[in-house]
Amino acid sequence: LEAIAQQASTELEEEEDTGPSFREFALLSWSTNKLSLLNDEHIFFDDGHDAFCLDSVDFMDIYPEQASQDSINPKALSRFCFPDGLRVRILPRVCIPGAMRKKWAGVGADTSHVLVFTDGAGKTQHGVAITVRQEIPLSLQEKNQLKKIVKARRRRRKAASRLCRWWKRIAENRMLGEALAISGCQGHSIEQLRAELSTTELKLLQENLRDASRNNGDSRSAKVKTLTSGMMQWQTKSSATLKKMMKSPQKFMGSVVNTNEATSPGGASITSSSQKSQSHSEVESLTKNAIKRSTASLSVDGDCASEITDDTDPSDSSADVSESKRNRLQRLAGKMAGVQTPPVSPRPRQPLNFIPEPVATIEPTPVIGEWAREKGRESYQAMKHAARHGYACIMEKCYVLIGCRPDEHALLLGPLQQLVNTERKEINECRANMQGRSIDEWVETERKVIENQRERRHLIIEAMIDKLRLTRGQAAITFPRNHLDYIVGGKHYFQTKLPIPRSNPIKLPLPLPSIGKQWGLSRLLIDIGPDSLVLMLKLLLMERSILVLGENLQEVTACACSLLELLEPFEWSSVFLPVLPQKMLDFVMSPVPFVAGMAVNDYARVCQVENDTRTLQAMDHGMSLLNLSTKTLHITSEPGISKMLSLDPYLREQLRCLRLRLQHLLENPSSSLRSFHRFIRSGASPKESVTLDSCCMALEMYFSRFCGDLAMDCNAWKLYGTLKSDKFSFQPDWFMNRIRADYDFHEAMVNTQLFMGYVDERRRDQLQVEEMKRGEVGNFIASWVYERWLLWKGRNDPVEV
Repeated sequence: LEAIAQQASTELEEEEDTGPSFREFALLSWSTNKLSLLNDEHIFFDDGHDAFCLDSVDFMDIYPEQASQDSINPKALSRFCFPDGLRVRILPRVCIPGAMRKKWAGVGADTSHVLVFTDGAGKTQHGVAITVRQEIPLSLQEKNQLKKIVKARRRRRKAASRLCRWWKRIAENRMLGEALAISGCQGHSIEQLRAELSTTELKLLQENLRDASRNNGDSRSAKVKTLTSGMMQWQTKSSATLKKMMKSPQKFMGSVVNTNEATSPGGASITSSSQKSQSHSEVESLTKNAIKRSTASLSVDGDCASEITDDTDPSDSSADVSESKRNRLQRLAGKMAGVQTPPVSPRPRQPLNFIPEPVATIEPTPVIGEWAREKGRESYQAMKHAARHGYACIMEKCYVLIGCRPDEHALLLGPLQQLVNTERKEINECRANMQGRSIDEWVETERKVIENQRERRHLIIEAMIDKLRLTRGQAAITFPRNHLDYIVGGKHYFQTKLPIPRSNPIKLPLPLPSIGKQWGLSRLLIDIGPDSLVLMLKLLLMERSILVLGENLQEVTACACSLLELLEPFEWSSVFLPVLPQKMLDFVMSPVPFVAGMAVNDYARVCQVENDTRTLQAMDHGMSLLNLSTKTLHITSEPGISKMLSLDPYLREQLRCLRLRLQHLLENPSSSLRSFHRFIRSGASPKESVTLDSCCMALEMYFSRFCGDLAMDCNAWKLYGTLKSDKFSFQPDWFMNRIRADYDFHEAMVNTQLFMGYVDERRRDQLQVEEMKRGEVGNFIASWVYERWLLWKGRNDPVEV
C-alpha cells in the first residue's frame, strides 16, 4: 500500500505544471499624436531615405495593467527592444511593394530576439520580443502635416549634402595644391592632377600628407595659420561677395592654396633634398607619376599632335583650341576603330585687327522618338498616380513577453508570432475592403479594428498564460543516453490549441528546442568553426569579455546566449547583455567581465564599430570581438593570453566531424535550422538534435577535466576549503597543489621505459588496423555492412507510386 501511495503521489507531481511560462506582456510603439516631434533634429538619421529615429517610446498595450505600470519602465525597456531607437520611415504609398521586397515592411521585416536585463529590484529577467514594421493609419490632416515635415527634411538634407560636398572639395584642393608644391610641379593645375589620380592613390596621397605634416610641425602650423587667416578674411566680407564665393568655392580655395605656397616658410624646406622625408618622397612620386600620365595622354598619337601643332595658331581663341582638340580625338577614335577619318582643313589665319561679325547661335532642335515620348507619358502618369495616393508612414512595433524561463523561449515565440500574423491579416483585410472610400472613413474604420484587437489580444494573452505550461514530467524529459533511441524510438510532444483565429495547433518536441544550444550553436559551428568556438569558451572560462557583433539581431542574440549555455558545468556569473545599443559602446571599456551582443543595420556600421578607438582600446585590455558579418574572431592582445590558449587534438577532430555531419544535414531544403521561424514552429529534426547534443556533451566532458575530482565525487569540495559557521571558503592553492603533484608524477612517468613501450604498442596496433582495412578482412566487413545497409534502406524508404 505504501508503494502504491508513493507511485500515485509521484504521478500527481508529474501532472502538476511548473507555473506560468511568462508574467507580463507589453506592446511598445509610438503614438501618432506626437507628429510634431518629428521636427526635432536629434531624431533624424540619414540613410538616403526619409527615415526618423525616435528615443521616446510609449506603451500601446499592457497586460496586466495593474502590475506592469509599476514594474516596467518603457524608456528602459525600449533600449533592449529598439537598440538603435524606434524607426519611422516615410515613403510614397505606391512604393510599399518595393519596401516589402527590401524588408522595410511586411512579414519579411519581422525580427525575433531574446531579452535579458535586470529590473529595479536587482533580479535578472528573461523575455522574448518580436519587432514588426507595418503602416499606421493617418488622417488627412496628419498626412498634410507629415508632407510638410518631409519637405522640410529634404531641404535640410539637400543643403547639408551640398555643404559637405563643397567643404570636401575645398579640403581636396588644398591637399592637391600641397602635393604640387612638394613635387615642384606648380605649373600644372589641380584639376589635371585630380583627373589622373585614382581613388586608392588619392587616399594614399592623403595619408602620406598627414604623416608629412606630423613630421614637419613648423610647416604645418604655418599653413594652418595661413588657412585660418584666409577663412577669417573670407568671413568678414560683404554678403554679396559671400554669395559669389559659395557659388565658386574653387576660386577661394585656389587663393588659399596660392597664399600657402607663397607665404609658407616651410615650403622651400619641404622640397629641399636634405630634409625630404619618406612621406614627402611618396607624395612626390605619386604626383609626378600622375602628371606623366596626364602628359602622355595628351600626346598619345604623334601624327595628330603634329597636325594640331601645324594647324593651330597661338592667337586662336579657346573655342578654336577646343574644336581642334575635339577633331583630334575624333581622328584618334577613328584610327583605333580602323576607320579613316578625313582630315579637317585648318582655319585661315586672320590679321590681328580682325573683328569677327556677331553670328546668332541656333540651338539644334532635339529629335525625340516615339519610344521616348511613350516612356515620358508613362513616367508622368506614374508621378500623378503617386501624388494622388500620398505618403505612407511605416512604424516599428515590438511585442514583448517578460518574466519567462530561459529554457522556454521557443515555447513562447511560436504563439507570439501567430498573434502577430493574425493581427496583420485583419488589418490587411480591412484595407482591402475599404478601397474606394474616403481617407477619413478608412482611417476611422482601421482604428476601430485596432481597438477591437486590443480587447481580443488580452483574451489571447490570458489563454497563453493558462495553456502554455509544461508539467513537471514534461519539463524533466531530456535526451536519452543512447541517441539511437531518440531517432528510432517514440518521441514526446507538447501540444495545445490557443484561441487565435486561423492558427494551427502548437506542437513542439520534448525536450523543447533551445535557441542557444541548437540554433545559436549551429550558427557558431557553421560560420566560425569549432576552433574559434573552443577558443572563445576558454576565454570566458578565464573571465575575459566578448563582444558579439553582427547585422542580424536574431543571430547576435542567439549566439550570445549559446556561448553562456555551452559553459557547462560552469555558470557565467558576470554581466550578460544579449542586446547592447550602439549608443552605449562606451560600455566595452568596463573593467567588469561581460558577454554582450551588438546588432547594427549594415556592414559599414559593423566596420565602424570594429575600428572604433573604444573597441580597439578594450581589445588591448582583455576583450575579444566576434564578427558574425565577416565570420572572424579577433582575440584580445592582452599580454600572456595567447600562450594559455591551446586546442585539444581529440576534441578538435570530434567537433570537426560533427560539423561535417551538420553541414550535410543542412543541405536538406526542409531543414528547420535553415530558417529561424521554421525552427521555433517545429524545432530541429531528430538527427540535427542528436548532432548538436553530441557537440554539447563533447564540450562538457572536455571542460569537466579542468575540475579534477570535483566533477567525479560530490564530496570532493570538502578537501579544498574550510567550513566555518556555515560559510565555505574555497582555497585555490589546495586544489592546485593536488594538480601540481599529479603533474610531477606525470612528468616522471612519461620518461620511463614503461610508458615508451605503451606508446610503441599503440603505434603497432594502429598500423595493424590500417593493414586490415586494406586487406581481405576489411573488404569482407565493408561488403557485409553495405549489404545489410541496402536491405535496411529498402525496408524503410517509402515506395514511389
